[in-house]
Amino acid sequence: MKRLKAPRFVRISHKASYEVVKFKSDSLDGEIIKDPSGFRQIRLNENLTAKQEEVTLLHEALHGISFEYDVGLTEKQVLKLEKALLFFLKNNKEWIYD
Repeated sequence: MKRLKAPRFVRISHKASYEVVKFKSDSLDGEIIKDPSGFRQIRLNENLTAKQEEVTLLHEALHGISFEYDVGLTEKQVLKLEKALLFFLKNNKEWIYD
């Protein structure tokens, strides 16, 4: 299986890019960091498998989208959207552009 190479940055909105970095953790797969100064970061556990990294990046990006667009998604809603978007992206590859 091809190893996912997480991007260095992901664009969440026209105003916000999130740096993607790896971190060590025994308890978290990922987290999102944001502060009023405009600093934005998605942190992915360095011990994740390729599949876990893919899912976690999407999950944390959804939190970023919720924040940047003032949607206010709950964790439960993010988890449901994560599953739905993963299914959609994997089963409609012709919609994905390079």
